[in-house]
Amino acid sequence: MKISDQVAIKAAPVSPVPEEGAASAGREPRAALQLTPGQLLLARVVGMADGGRALLAIQGQTVTAESAVPLHVGDEVWLEVKQGGERPWFALADKKVAAYEVLRAMLADAPALGRALRGLQEFAGLPRSGLAAAPTGRLEALLAGLAAMAMDGRPAPEAVVQLLAWLHGFGNAPGKGQMPQRLDQQLADALAAVRLAGVSLAAGPKAGDLERLAAFLEQLGHLNAQPVSQDQSAFFMFPCFFSGAAGWGEWLVTLDQDGRAGAGQAPTMALEFFLEMSRLGNVHLRFTMAGQAVQGEIDLADDKIRVHVERLLPELSAALGNMGCYPLTIRCHTSPRHHLQHLKEAMADKARLRDSTLFHVTV
Repeated sequence: MKISDQVAIKAAPVSPVPEEGAASAGREPRAALQLTPGQLLLARVVGMADGGRALLAIQGQTVTAESAVPLHVGDEVWLEVKQGGERPWFALADKKVAAYEVLRAMLADAPALGRALRGLQEFAGLPRSGLAAAPTGRLEALLAGLAAMAMDGRPAPEAVVQLLAWLHGFGNAPGKGQMPQRLDQQLADALAAVRLAGVSLAAGPKAGDLERLAAFLEQLGHLNAQPVSQDQSAFFMFPCFFSGAAGWGEWLVTLDQDGRAGAGQAPTMALEFFLEMSRLGNVHLRFTMAGQAVQGEIDLADDKIRVHVERLLPELSAALGNMGCYPLTIRCHTSPRHHLQHLKEAMADKARLRDSTLFHVTV
């Protein structure tokens, strides 16, 4: 078989390596791999063969594979079955699996994530020094720094840039010869120190909610770091939260890959927000930008809220117009659907999840 990050690679036949000791033990050889297009399989590289071929452990069997991408012994890679049968072929699928994991965490832990992000307001305005003597001082300083990046009614692009840099470990290193830590790593380390000391925060989010938040931020970082395959748009997902515990959610940015825009058309970028707001309820915003042209759609929980937001559209349109956006079209709609339903559909579309089945195989 062959592996590629492209979807138009023909495959060589699967070459199973006989199960060691099967014949002497009187056991029947294992059946051929049962592969269905769309399956997502975890493969582990267990060795290398002649000609640069890799030995992969998949579904309890070891097979030889020709790969167009470098593989090393010990690597674990997620593969998507593109073609089954006697001549199967695969594509790398780490971005799809990462999208599955993020969605699973969102659907399972949304209440805890919401409580953690809303609880940051308790630390707004506190000193952001990490040198506090109390066992909880480091954690409180981290939460105060995160609270300072909450959105409010004023444009604050620098806060957005700082948060994204912190999420992905960019920026100044904490000390000579050290790499900067990502936010999820710092949060997990601070929580571990608090647990070790046997203390808890006097106010703000509970430790369990913060642990789920740290795990979710780690999953987001992993998702954003994965390369996209040929059938996917380039997409990235980030958290957002608002001052005064006004709400929280996620935003998703999608960029056209080369060649995806039509001939003579400007490349497009889509920006979507999936929000749970304290006064507006569930909000879903979609903005598509092609050159200077902007088209926006806003889904709101009920007609009363929709009418209220529609009254504010002239102000929004004027602000975007002052930034050079033209032509500009923004419409509001009433949609009782939860923001997580919108997020699930958007992620499935961007990552092409609809035809995939996930198999996490331990080998």
